[in-house]
Amino acid sequence: MLDPDIEDMRQVKAGQLDRFTGLVSRHQSALFRYASSYFGSRDLAEDAVQETFLALFRGRETFDPSRGFRSWLWSIHLHVCQRSAEQRSRWRRNMSLRANEIDVTSNLGHPDSHAELAETRTLLANYLDRLPDDQADALRLRFFGELTYDEMADAAGTNPATMKSRVRYGLSKLSEWLKTRQEAFQ
Repeated sequence: MLDPDIEDMRQVKAGQLDRFTGLVSRHQSALFRYASSYFGSRDLAEDAVQETFLALFRGRETFDPSRGFRSWLWSIHLHVCQRSAEQRSRWRRNMSLRANEIDVTSNLGHPDSHAELAETRTLLANYLDRLPDDQADALRLRFFGELTYDEMADAAGTNPATMKSRVRYGLSKLSEWLKTRQEAFQ
């Protein structure tokens, strides 16, 4: 059976630009979930997804069907998210040097009606931020992006065994932190 993503990408390369909407509709939710987890902000996640699809469209002529579409897409998305995070980090450092008293890291408040969900998301985001970047990215790709280990490895430029190891170590550390937290509340 022919992969619809590869077929759509071939058609986009051939000039049928309307076929790009199929790619967007099939993949934007998973990309958004990953970016939301990565940034902890809906606005930043939406921007990252938009930038990813823009880069995908701009690079359509370089698409290699033998590599697979999802791996290519996720490789682009990882780079977009990492580049955006680096830019935000530089901006924050520059702003803090200019105005020490101003808190430029806005508190992304959550509605009170969703307090428990917001607390869980915040806790997860904090724990993911404490993990080494490679483990946090592996967990996000696996559970928010819903990628296979082969797809994760292609996107990250490594091998499936390494990605499995990163997920295992990341989950182990999260489990340890959650257990410690639970014991503290008993």
